[in-house]
Amino acid sequence: MGRVFEAEHTGIGKRVAIKILHASFANMKDAVERFRTEARVTTRIANAHIVDVTDSGTTPDGRLYFAMEYLDGIELGSLMTEGAMSLERALRIGRQIAEALAAAHGHGVIHRDLK
Repeated sequence: MGRVFEAEHTGIGKRVAIKILHASFANMKDAVERFRTEARVTTRIANAHIVDVTDSGTTPDGRLYFAMEYLDGIELGSLMTEGAMSLERALRIGRQIAEALAAAHGHGVIHRDLK
């Protein structure tokens, strides 16, 4: 639904991630509402394995965005292309995913796009 960019909050000098609704969804009422809901619900979940949303708004061209904590790391998909990982690492990653999903489900959220 959107693209995520690394940015800096110039007021406090902190790295953040900005998710901007893709232009092709900007005029789709249901997509806009899902995007807004994602920002609201994500900030309420408060789980170590789910990013914290800190702000939201509209770009000058009218697209919605929200700002999140910036997490420095490797995407799971990239990690999986590096070859076999140890069972211990796979279990640790799987446990973190399960904890995040349980927290989201506890708030009535069914996640559509795991990363």
